[in-house]
Order: sequence, then structure tokens, then C-alpha cells
Amino acid sequence: MHKLILYQVYIIIAILCQLMFWLVPSFHISAIFVALQGFFLGPLFPAVIVATTKALPPYLHVSVIGFAAAIGVGGGAALPFAIGSLAQAKGLGVLQPTILTVLVVLLVLWLCFPKLGKKKIGGDIPISRPEEPRKWWLNIDFDLIETGRHAITKARGC
Repeated sequence: MHKLILYQVYIIIAILCQLMFWLVPSFHISAIFVALQGFFLGPLFPAVIVATTKALPPYLHVSVIGFAAAIGVGGGAALPFAIGSLAQAKGLGVLQPTILTVLVVLLVLWLCFPKLGKKKIGGDIPISRPEEPRKWWLNIDFDLIETGRHAITKARGC
């Protein structure tokens, strides 16, 4: 089974677990479904990182993965606050539909992701293109090592 399809199945199972958590009034059943939902959502962040590295050229990997991690941390801080504020203003009844909506949006985003495959020539040898020369106006990578070396060199007066 293709990995993107597998992750889409994980999201669908997480949506079903969320529905069961929302609709079944038993505390024990709800606890089981929340645990299962976390189990199926857990592999998605590493999957996004792997899919990103396959979709983008190598010289963008560090920048994009760093940016994605920063957005993930920001979202992990901002979204619970926003949803909590919404629940405080409108009541706790908005929590479950909001989480379900986020899961459906996540599924739609995974469905829009392009298929990723390695192009091969004659057997198992993947096609590899030489890395394209970096252009300073396109480079969004902030290389901290080079910046540090430059700062040290400048401070020494060399």
C-alpha cells in the first residue's frame, strides 16, 4: 500500500475515533477512543517531514523542515489557546465539532498532496540530477554555521 494512502487511512480512522468519542456517552469507551485517536495521529508529523523531503529539492530541505517545525510549534501553542477561548465564549459544545473539522481539513490536505515516486532508469538505479547552483536571491536558507564563522572571522579582524 502506498504510504500516502496509508496515512490517509490513519486520518480516517482518527476521524472515526473522534466521532465515537463525541457520540458515545461512556467515559471508558471515550478514553479508549481518545487513546486510539492519538495512536493514529502520532505518525503524521514524521510522515510530513519525509514527504516534504521527497517533494522538494535537497538544497531546500533544511530551511523547509525548520520552517515546518517552527509552524508546528506555533500551531501547538496557538491553536489550543484559540479553541479554549472559543469554548469559553460559546461553551464546551464547540470542542468536538472543531476537532472534527480540523481532522477533515487535515484529510483534505493529504488528499491534495501529490504522489511521490522515485524515477528509475534500467533497474534500481534512481535518476539523480546534479544539485542546481544556489542563487542568492532564491536562497531562503539561513546557514547558522556560515554565519557564525563569518562573525568570528570579522571579530578577529582577519
